[in-house]
Amino acid sequence: MKHPLGAFVTRANYPESDAFPVLAGDVEVHEDLDSVIFVFDKGYVNYGRFAGMKNDDMDFVTPLKDNAKHEVVERVHDFEHEQPDGEEVRVTDEYIELGTVGREYRKVTIMHDDDDDEIYLTTLSHDEFDALEIGLIYGVRWLIEIMFRELKQYTNIQRFHSMTLNGVFFEVYCTFLAYILADYYRRQYPVHGGMPRTFRLIRNYWNQPLGEYG
Repeated sequence: MKHPLGAFVTRANYPESDAFPVLAGDVEVHEDLDSVIFVFDKGYVNYGRFAGMKNDDMDFVTPLKDNAKHEVVERVHDFEHEQPDGEEVRVTDEYIELGTVGREYRKVTIMHDDDDDEIYLTTLSHDEFDALEIGLIYGVRWLIEIMFRELKQYTNIQRFHSMTLNGVFFEVYCTFLAYILADYYRRQYPVHGGMPRTFRLIRNYWNQPLGEYG
C-alpha cells in the first residue's frame, strides 16, 4: 500500500491548496539538499502564504496571476534572447512590490511572439539564478510531472513499500534504472510500439535467455 509522508482529515470540500501549510512541515528534506525551492502552479497561488514563506526564508517559483496588483521597484535586466527553436523572446527581470501584501518579490517575464507570455514570481536572487533559469526551473517541474506519469503508467510504481525518504529514493532510482535499461533494449532490438510494448515483452520473456527471443 502507499504510505503518505503526512495526512490529516478535512471536510469534503476542503481546497487542496489550503492543505499545503499543514503538510509542508511533514516533508522530510534529504540531508544532501542544501536548500529547497518550492515550485507551484497557479492553483497554489496565495500571496499571504508566500509572504509567510519569505519571512521563513523559504524559496519558491510560481506563475504570477494576470490580475495581480503590483508596482515595479527596480528593473534589473531587459534583453532579447533567441530560444533553441529560433524564436526571439524578450526577457525582463524586475523587483516588484505586491499591492496585496506589501512585500517585495522578484518578477521574471518571458514575452513570446504569440502573446503567450510566461510571468513568474520568485524569492530567488538574481545573483544566484538569472531570469532564464527561473523559467527553466518552472519548466522542469512539468518535465518531472510527465516523467512520473510515464513511470507510473509503464512500471507500476504507484505503490511504495518504504515509509522513509531514503527508502522511497531507492525505489524511485531503481525504477529509473529499469526504465533506462528498457529504453536501451528497445533501441538495440528495435521494438515497435514504444515503451509500453517494450515492458510487456520484457515481462513476457523475463525468464528466457535473450538468444531465444532474438
